[in-house]
Amino acid sequence: MNPRLGVLLKTGAALCATLMLACVKGLNGAIPTGEVIFFRSFVALIPLLIWLKLQGNILDSLKTRNIVGHLIRGFSGTGGMYFNYLALVYISLADATAISYAAPLFTAIMAALLLKEQVRLTRWVAVVVGFSGILIMLSANLAA
Repeated sequence: MNPRLGVLLKTGAALCATLMLACVKGLNGAIPTGEVIFFRSFVALIPLLIWLKLQGNILDSLKTRNIVGHLIRGFSGTGGMYFNYLALVYISLADATAISYAAPLFTAIMAALLLKEQVRLTRWVAVVVGFSGILIMLSANLAA
């Protein structure tokens, strides 16, 4: 285990994600959102295929026993990306980032509702406090 490498990789991932969103925001809707997502995904296939090739047989890596699960994840991931990119046409990158902090909060809610996981009172309090914090960050825009 190398925690420093992990921190460096996570920081690099956050920087790359921020740069990607800044590029999408820079387009300001000049290119349709679906087209941006298509080319982003198409370009992402290149390193993925290289990585799979280095792992061994590409076709074996693509086999699955749960095609429905993969389709659900694929459509929900694409939907999330689509709405995320489309939101950048209408709101600032800072506001979009502030709202994205709600993702872990929605995860806790969905874990309880969809997966029937037990969520203790302290976690529910944290979810409410978290949503309150997001509303405070966005309060200047909500009042306008």
